[in-house]
Order: sequence, then structure tokens, then C-alpha cells
Amino acid sequence: MGAGAASVLVLGAAGSAAADQPQGGPITAPSVAGTAGRDDQQVVVHLRNAMTGAADIFHGDQHTEVVDRGLAEAIMRNLR
Repeated sequence: MGAGAASVLVLGAAGSAAADQPQGGPITAPSVAGTAGRDDQQVVVHLRNAMTGAADIFHGDQHTEVVDRGLAEAIMRNLR
């Protein structure tokens, strides 16, 4: 991977929590109402900078930018 970038595909409601959060906000478990009817859409996480935790999260036609070092660390741990 060049420059610490990684892309990860996350399926289902677990990844949709991240797509609902404002930039820089903590990622929490999704509410039942917030994920109704959206479980069939894929969630794509593009980790732009593993050191800072900057990431783009795509879910359906939504795009959210987040900065979360914990998420970045978890993604990198799972790539090894």
C-alpha cells in the first residue's frame, strides 16, 4: 500500500454507523430506525491516511468524511 492508504469493503448495518456520523464524530452503534431498509447496500471505507485516521465512507449515494484513529488502527490490524 502506498502512503498508508487502504480501502476496505464493509457489508451490512455494522458499517452504516460510520456513514451516519458527522466528520470527526465518534462512531457508535447504529440505531434500528437509522438502518431500516439500508442493510442491502454496501459500505465502502477508503482509508486516506492511516496515521491521522482520515477516511472516506461511502454508503449508497452518501459520502461522509471522518477522522478516527481507532477505526484506522482496526482496519490496518485486520489487513495483516
